[in-house]
Amino acid sequence: MRYTLLALLTFTFAFAHARTFTKGFVQIRPDQRLWVEQRKALNGKPTIVFLNGLTWSTREWQPLVEALDLLDSDLGIVLYDMQGMGETLLDKKPVTWDIPFDAQIRDLKSLITKLNLQGPKVLAGLSYGGAGVLDYLALYPDDFDKGIAMSPFLARLPDQDRWIRGMIEYTRQMQPWNTSTDDELYDFYLRQLVFTTYPSAEPVVLENPYKLEAVYRMVKGAKDFKAVDIATKLPKGKLHLMSGEFDPYVSVDWQRSFWADVPEKTRASFIVFRDTSHKLPQERPDFTAAWLLQIVRNNPDLQKGLTFDGDPVAGTAKSGDITIPMHQESFRGYILRATSKSL
Repeated sequence: MRYTLLALLTFTFAFAHARTFTKGFVQIRPDQRLWVEQRKALNGKPTIVFLNGLTWSTREWQPLVEALDLLDSDLGIVLYDMQGMGETLLDKKPVTWDIPFDAQIRDLKSLITKLNLQGPKVLAGLSYGGAGVLDYLALYPDDFDKGIAMSPFLARLPDQDRWIRGMIEYTRQMQPWNTSTDDELYDFYLRQLVFTTYPSAEPVVLENPYKLEAVYRMVKGAKDFKAVDIATKLPKGKLHLMSGEFDPYVSVDWQRSFWADVPEKTRASFIVFRDTSHKLPQERPDFTAAWLLQIVRNNPDLQKGLTFDGDPVAGTAKSGDITIPMHQESFRGYILRATSKSL
């Protein structure tokens, strides 16, 4: 009984300090506004701006936000829905226009200018958003103190690209009279692939009747992005890369290859989460939060370009003779959340 009461008091104390977000649309230009959820940093702490994964909205970040709250509720946080995502999508439904990837980056630049964030700033993103981190850092290297790319999209996914190119070749053989260009055929088969395979791989694309088309428009708009092309343009010492050991979309070997292409002076840290797939913030929110804290608190070992073996079970990150214990921080969040569910 005593331990249950202690856990309850600890849980209540932790969540009593959780802070609310200001939510609403921010007009970034006359014809475009973005849905934003923001809380300001306190006591000189950094603000982390999160970039959604391809099929995400601000909602999917909640497990990580809760985990961060338990560790440091003074952190500033900005969540927002890009064009084609979440509340921003529903604001201008349906999407009947293309969404170029570089347009998303320009929108982010306009949003950052509009918000006029004060103090240290960190840009973090997952997958499609991870690619956004890379591209933004290359274009605007002075806007953020650090960039964190989680399982970033690096280029056209090899399996999808091979299937589409095979279908283009088949079309050329079976329909020699077809006047469509290869690029037009690529987009045609890309749309088929998105509409037939994404609902089973990512059921969230069916949450409203407009989302699947919007996802296609974003995939189409990012199909020419190649992270390797901007690797040498990234600012010195700002890039932190995070990967899941069993990522089915952007394999850890592919991310290691990209990391090797990044100049040594640019690399800050690279961590691979054991027994983890693609969506690190959802699969390992407490361990992800603990690692983010190591980054924003300027752990000097995370400025040496080292590659870490992250063990969410043991609560440690190791690189050679260096061991960073995160057990207390990551497991405090896990225990408190487990306690809240049992209550």
